[in-house]
Amino acid sequence: MRPNFLLFINRLILAGLFCLGVRPALAQGENNNWYCGDKLGIGFVPQPTWLRTSSIESQEPNSTISDAAGNLLFYTNGITIWNRNHGVMTNACATCDGYPAGLLGHTSAQRGALIVSRPGTPGHYYVFATDAREHGLANGVTYSEVDMSLSGGLGGVTAVRNVQLPTGAVMCEGVAGMQHANRRDVWVVVQGVNNGLAYSFLVTPAGVSHVPVTNPIPWNSGLGFLKFSPDGHRIARSSGDARLELYDFDASTGRITNPQVVQTTDPERPGEYSVSGLEFSPDNSKLYLACSIPQILKIQGKLVQLDLQAGSLAAIRSSAQTIRPRTGDIDNVLNAVEMGPDGRIYVGRSSSTYLGCVVRPNQRGAACVFQADALPIGFRLASEYGLQNFVRPQPPEVAFNAEPACLGAPMRFTVATIPTNPSTIPPTYTWHFGGLPGTIGTDSASGPTVFHAFAQTGTYLVQLTIVVGGQAYTSARYVTVDPRPRVTLSREATVLRQGSSLQLRTKEESLRNTYRWSDGSTGRFLTVAAPGKYWVEVSNEYGCTAADTILIKSGSLPNIITPNGDGRNETLVMQGWRAADWQVDIYNRWGRRVYHQESYQNLWNASDQPAGVYYYYFSNLTSAERLTGWVEVVR
Repeated sequence: MRPNFLLFINRLILAGLFCLGVRPALAQGENNNWYCGDKLGIGFVPQPTWLRTSSIESQEPNSTISDAAGNLLFYTNGITIWNRNHGVMTNACATCDGYPAGLLGHTSAQRGALIVSRPGTPGHYYVFATDAREHGLANGVTYSEVDMSLSGGLGGVTAVRNVQLPTGAVMCEGVAGMQHANRRDVWVVVQGVNNGLAYSFLVTPAGVSHVPVTNPIPWNSGLGFLKFSPDGHRIARSSGDARLELYDFDASTGRITNPQVVQTTDPERPGEYSVSGLEFSPDNSKLYLACSIPQILKIQGKLVQLDLQAGSLAAIRSSAQTIRPRTGDIDNVLNAVEMGPDGRIYVGRSSSTYLGCVVRPNQRGAACVFQADALPIGFRLASEYGLQNFVRPQPPEVAFNAEPACLGAPMRFTVATIPTNPSTIPPTYTWHFGGLPGTIGTDSASGPTVFHAFAQTGTYLVQLTIVVGGQAYTSARYVTVDPRPRVTLSREATVLRQGSSLQLRTKEESLRNTYRWSDGSTGRFLTVAAPGKYWVEVSNEYGCTAADTILIKSGSLPNIITPNGDGRNETLVMQGWRAADWQVDIYNRWGRRVYHQESYQNLWNASDQPAGVYYYYFSNLTSAERLTGWVEVVR
């Protein structure tokens, strides 16, 4: 199903909800496209796809905005703005000059660009940009206004251009945005250089307030960036070294409080550890850090997970787990870490033509499933320090959690938030599951926690409606059903000859799979030298698993037969195999075939042949297995 058709369906669904008096959750389509790095584009509906049309060139600052239905509007690197046709946006107001709209940002400003929708004014946006250390941070933090009605609907920059935020201080690289608790206005947060202050500027229908909320942040320095948690209650800050800071944030007042330092040192190389990217999990319980050692060379990058629900600050520190080990390959250094609209976390890799991905970021440790080569992006290079900078929306009044699941396993859906209402009547919960990828289907369930198994892999649109006090609220989101691997141990050899060994392997091998055998080994095959029961568990790149078991029996062929009529050891007998499955050819010592049978019956006794050494050749026409050896006939 084509993305444009999916968007059309989504519009019909939302329109129907309004007609029914249902209050939909905030639209999330504004974040459905990312343009970043070296002409890299990523579209997320119905599933992540490399977009080949990008014009952007950026090392670090990237911000893209789409409309509520997910249609691209424009994107920027803090210096240039590109419209939806990937042409350069111009100054296009009635009194403007018509030249390309040049912003005062810098291509090396980490997270130094942010697009903010102007509340209450559809089609109007503010583009915030910060300068970089390479330019002495001279331009500070500035903003310009985009009016999408200009230039025939492609948008243009108005007379509000490169307005500097009044802080009276030199400003750091980086800008972060969080929706106000009123779900309309937006907080834009920036930080001073070595002055111990962060500034929360409020964007309202009246514009950008020039009277910020000033917050003390005791450990700030000349480098670092901010990241809001999805619920807006926390801010994480990296200062460009080993220190990671956590703060509380009040989305009603813009206040930043409760500073804490999570010292993420590396026991192998203390003091040389730098955090170059960070991101919260969708449920706010985990924090992912992209780390480099040392910072200047950007080598030996790794991905670390912290459990923010571990308890005390000391427990959070000690909860660190390496999700992706360090590597000395400079082409695999991890930098940008961003949560996509699909709830997965994407990881930029310097000089790589793939994006990494954390498939289940709410899960602890290895269960989160990191894929190094999750999304191929052709010859485009991943961004060095940023994939997308986007205003975090407030969690919708109705929200639910859903973990990605494998085909055949029911997916668990749980209500996360419900609207406040003074009614004493218990709320009702109704779920609708996509009958086809991208559509609201007829399958339904009720209750705050439900399970649903989808019939095929793909991306599905799931809708939850909660009725509280006679008012209906709804939320819809995409969920992904991943394929389960097919695993079959090869049955070509199930009998082990005495003194020999067998190599067990699966019929469906893939370099993207990981293996765990019954003896704990993790190679693609297992060599066994004794009969017994053996199993393998295979995990694919989505973290889905499947297993198979095989029973290896012992088997033997005699090295001597004595066809003398005493009833013992009279014939050449295959012990452990089903003889009828085998074709046999027997040769004398001069190489002449003296016996042939297509379905052996364990009856060859060298009749009409002299005593001596003979050579056999058994072949299983089903499995292609071969057995060769010799037998001596003694009379």
